[in-house]
This record gives sequence, structure tokens and C-alpha cells, in this order.
Amino acid sequence: EASEKTGAGHGRVYMRLEVRKDNAVAIKLYQNMGYRPFGEYKDYYEDHTDALRLQKRILYPGTLTRLLPIPYYPQQTDYTCGPAALIMAMSSLSQERESGMMEELRIWREATTIYMMSGHGGCSPVGLALAALQRGFQAGVWLSTRDTPFVDSVRDVKKKQVIELVHQDYLRQLAQHDVPINYRAITQDDLEQVLEQGHIPLVLISTYRFDYKKEPHWVVVSGMDEHFIYIHDPWIYASDHRFALDNQYLPIKRSSFDRMSQFGQMRLRTAIVISPGAAAESTT
Repeated sequence: EASEKTGAGHGRVYMRLEVRKDNAVAIKLYQNMGYRPFGEYKDYYEDHTDALRLQKRILYPGTLTRLLPIPYYPQQTDYTCGPAALIMAMSSLSQERESGMMEELRIWREATTIYMMSGHGGCSPVGLALAALQRGFQAGVWLSTRDTPFVDSVRDVKKKQVIELVHQDYLRQLAQHDVPINYRAITQDDLEQVLEQGHIPLVLISTYRFDYKKEPHWVVVSGMDEHFIYIHDPWIYASDHRFALDNQYLPIKRSSFDRMSQFGQMRLRTAIVISPGAAAESTT
């Protein structure tokens, strides 16, 4: 317990340890303390016995941390992090909002970039803002560049053209709603102000810190304090043995968050801020 307190005091989110796989007593003790297995080391000890790797989350928000009451919703596919994040934001602002895989896929169809890296396309920040507007919410968009987001994630010329066409169409639709785009990176001061107003930011990050893959990923900023930015991460990393509880109010050091919240060769920084509109307020 002393080691856990020390680790948490230094901003460590997880405590990890190894134990012999044949030491059932020790394994049970650690599991009773909240540790869960997440891997193993082969031939770890001098007698060639394998080691079981265990981990426990030790850092949680403090009592003085400002947190928004955001219900957790996990994404159901590997390409719908944006819709899942938007569902969490809308559900927090309007308790009677529909959630579930069908709504998740509807939003993806409305906001997709068509192509992105490999496989299915992810979601455009402008497309997600439009999806929120269509559901009666207000949405603000921050983009650090006027270039087309994610166009540098594909090499094929035709795919680049499709991404650019889709982006221009989203921009035309957003202009019809008289929603201006803030062509600058959203700052941590901006995020603090947004949270104080009760609005909910969705921020694009790179997944490198979690899985070393450098993929674009939408998360919900659910709180802040002096040292950390807390997020709701819609993707449950099975390889890391994380559960839904681990993905709520997940603390990220402020200095680390700045490095995480940029993507691609153009170092894209983008965010969407969701707030209640007249239609959404009427259902709360």
C-alpha cells in the first residue's frame, strides 16, 4: 500500500508487479487487493518458472477535481470512437438521449471521412459537429489548420480527392447553420473555460501512448485539475486488460496531453465542444 501511495503521488496511473504462476496464495492476495492479470513473462525466474503480470489502477481524481457527470459508453467497432464520444457528451447534456450501436452507426454514416489510413474511415470533426446539430445540440469546432483533416493519412490520389470533397461538403453544411470554425488549436485554458460552463469537449488524440500505433482517436474530456486532464476513452483495450471503469476519468498528465492531442504529419489539433441547444434542453 505504501508503494501504491508513492506511485500515485508521482502521478503514476497503474501499479504493476510480477508473481510466480505457481504461487496461488500470493496471486489470490494480490487479486483481493484489486490487482488483475494482464500478461506473463516466460522463463522469468532462475528455475525457469513463468511469471504472471498483474496491475492495479492506483490514481483516481481527487476530491477537489472538477469532473463532469458523463455516462460511459464504449464504442462497438474499431472505427466509431467519434460517434461513441459524441453519444457520451449528448447523454450527459440530455438524459433521455438515445444510445446504442444503431445510433452509433447512424452518426458514423453522417460524419465519416470515407477513407482514413486503412480500413473504414474515421469521423471528421466538422461531420461530428453536424451530427450534434442535427440532434438539437450546439457545437463549436476548433481546427489548427485550414487544410483538409486526415488527407495526409492516405497515399492514393483518388482517396485524397474523396476526403477533400467530403470535407468541403461538410464545411458548406456547417456554414448553413451559421457555425463558425475556430481555426486555431484549442488550448488547456480553453478546455478549462469550456468545462466551467458545463460544455463538453471532444478532443482528437493519437493512440501512441496507449498502443504505440499512432492512430487518430476521439475522447471526451471529462474533468481537469492542476496536474491532470481526465478523459472518457470509448475504446476498451483488451490487450491491456482494461475495463469500462478504467476508461472513465482516466488521468493524463497535462504535459503528456499536449503531446497526445496532435495527429499526423501536419500535427493536426482539433476539438468539438458540445453544449445543449433548445431541443436538447427540452428533454433534460
